[in-house]
Amino acid sequence: PALLLNSTNGSSASSSAQPGVIDGAVPGESSSQVSNVLVHPLVLLSVLDHHTRRQEGAGRVIGTLLGKRDGDLVEITNCFAVPHAERGDEVAIG
Repeated sequence: PALLLNSTNGSSASSSAQPGVIDGAVPGESSSQVSNVLVHPLVLLSVLDHHTRRQEGAGRVIGTLLGKRDGDLVEITNCFAVPHAERGDEVAIG
């Protein structure tokens, strides 16, 4: 079983700054509401593992979520860590 997050917010938001809205998720389509997000257990464990293994003193972890979108459902099926270095407010990826 996967974790299902359901948004009961019925507003018709049009900015990605608001929860449940994905701008430009599909090229050529306008933004639309996402009411359900399905997160596979492996994704949650991978994120927790990456956070646990982060470098001493690191303030954050950076990664990428992979999945698919089908209408109002977003399914997150995998993820991976993105190595980075931080100096003050600057973040260098790579």
